Formats: sequence, structure tokens, C-alpha cells
Amino acid sequence: MTEPLPAALARDLARAAAYPHDPSLRRRGARVAALQTHLSHVFLGPERVYKLRKAVDLGFVDFSTRARRNADCEREVALNRRLAPDVYLGVAPVVRRAGRWTVGALDARGRAPAAAREHVVVMRRLPDGC
Repeated sequence: MTEPLPAALARDLARAAAYPHDPSLRRRGARVAALQTHLSHVFLGPERVYKLRKAVDLGFVDFSTRARRNADCEREVALNRRLAPDVYLGVAPVVRRAGRWTVGALDARGRAPAAAREHVVVMRRLPDGC
């Protein structure tokens, strides 16, 4: 059975205020661009990118549960850091604060607290076109 994402989650993470630990999004006028792939919601800030797995089971990939989504975030960071250590910054928890979803502090080891509802992969933003 699929464990869906909370309805407000992607909407809340499309706001700059959802990233209190990202200095580039605390600057006046900073914005977040929200994109989607078939597997993830992607939120682009001025200096960082946050990738949230969708609750999908496409046969070749199964993110139908929170545990599977979160494990894949940790796996992505562990695997991709081998080739791009300066791009893959770690994993951060998605937490509920003051009635809204926000991204918690980055765990540079590549793991977020197990109690977190969801995790996001945190990456350094590369120039457009890369």
C-alpha cells in the first residue's frame, strides 16, 4: 500500500521560508523554483537544490513508503558522493513547524533523523545547463 505524501508538503517547500538553514534563501527577495520529475519534487534555491521523492511505485523503482523514500535519499548521497563529493551535501529532514512543512538542518554524513516524516537530498546548485 502506498503511503502518500501530505497534500501541503510540496506547496510548503516551494516557499523560501521553508529553508531556515539555507543562508541563500534568507536573503531579501530570494525565491525557490519548483520542478517535478517522474520520481521527485525538486526545489531550486540560489545556491542549493532539494530533492523530495514522490510516493510512487513504477515497477523499476518503488518509493511507495516513507522508509523506502528516505532510504533512497541516503543511498543517492552515498553513491553519488564518490564521483561528485562537492555536489552532494547530504540529507536533511522534513519537519512540521508552526503548521508548515520545513527542511531541517543538513546532515553532512548523509543521514537524517529516522523520526523525520520525509527526507530530502541536498545538493549544491550547478549552473543552469550543467
